[in-house]
Amino acid sequence: MKKNIVNVDDAYKLLEVLNAPLHLITHVKLVSEAAEEIIGKLSNWGISLDYDFIRISCILHDTGKIIHISELSGPGHCHEEERSVKP
Repeated sequence: MKKNIVNVDDAYKLLEVLNAPLHLITHVKLVSEAAEEIIGKLSNWGISLDYDFIRISCILHDTGKIIHISELSGPGHCHEEERSVKP
């Protein structure tokens, strides 16, 4: 069953369902804080983007590290191509 991620709460719930480690949750919260600074500037400049998509992307960008756990604290790129659901 497919479920759409339509907001930030959905993205965080997905991380919870996937048993994301606290370190990853902390990381995406910090990335999200930085993104909010950028979103604020872009919005003030009148630049129109899908800011909700950007927020969701910040939360889910390292989800593959749930599988490649060593990449939470060290280098690696295996998480970048990981998918838990094949098309």
